[in-house]
Amino acid sequence: MKKSFLFLKQSIALFALFSLSISIYAQNTGTTPSEKKGLVFSGNQTTIPQYVGGEDAMNQFIEDNLVYPESAIKDNVGGRVFVRFLVDTTGMPTSVHIQQGLTPDCNLAAMEVVKKMPNWIPATRDNKKTTGFVTVPVVFKVKQVVYDYQASEAETDYEQYQLEGKKWVLIEITGKELPANLPNTPYFTLTQNEKKRKILNGNASCADFTGIYSWNTKNWGLKFTVKEVAKKKCKSKKVKVIDGEFLSILKQCTQYRIKDGKMTVGKMVKERFTPVAVFNYEILKEKGKKK
Repeated sequence: MKKSFLFLKQSIALFALFSLSISIYAQNTGTTPSEKKGLVFSGNQTTIPQYVGGEDAMNQFIEDNLVYPESAIKDNVGGRVFVRFLVDTTGMPTSVHIQQGLTPDCNLAAMEVVKKMPNWIPATRDNKKTTGFVTVPVVFKVKQVVYDYQASEAETDYEQYQLEGKKWVLIEITGKELPANLPNTPYFTLTQNEKKRKILNGNASCADFTGIYSWNTKNWGLKFTVKEVAKKKCKSKKVKVIDGEFLSILKQCTQYRIKDGKMTVGKMVKERFTPVAVFNYEILKEKGKKK
């Protein structure tokens, strides 16, 4: 009787081990056990969780819904985050966690996109729905700046596309109105000296500033580097000084757009141009010439 009981315990243990190995095999290969050559099952098959539409549809969903963290864009982070989760009997992804990560921000973004997924087709055993684990790679590509429009040579030669030789006067800070009591309306000018050095000059509302700039007509690139700020006394309670805010706008700027003679400056966020300020222009007087 003891031998029979021992044999029964060994049989149960072997069956449990065999079942576990099949479950692992199915999850790692993406195939059902019956698809493995040489294995024959009696009774009903076991299936793993599946994304509706297949792997291509899942990858497309991730690509369309993954929100790149600003830190990943700024630092050009690329790689994969492996997200593991349980698909319950209703098909809902639960217990989402990181199996192998990149950065904290990327890990969080990867988990968020998985949580947004529509319900999966749940795993089955003996023709009954059951739970099953899934591991999904979420790919973060090194972001390449994508421009929604590139001006032709004819357009960049057209007067309204020319940035140099003009006084660009601030008319709007995105999301807010300009104070009515500014001591001076902020502006900047872009010129080149005899040595083709690109010179930035302007006034930030109270203080004058100088520096250099870079301008790339092919990809709407525009960057400012302020080298020197000449402080002035504009501390009257009757005026509003926004020197720091204006110089911060110039520092943030990496891109520009021209429309109807007005220039919008901004930066790229998640591959989209995000405006920070708008300028109108006046023709800059040349030295020694009267208007």
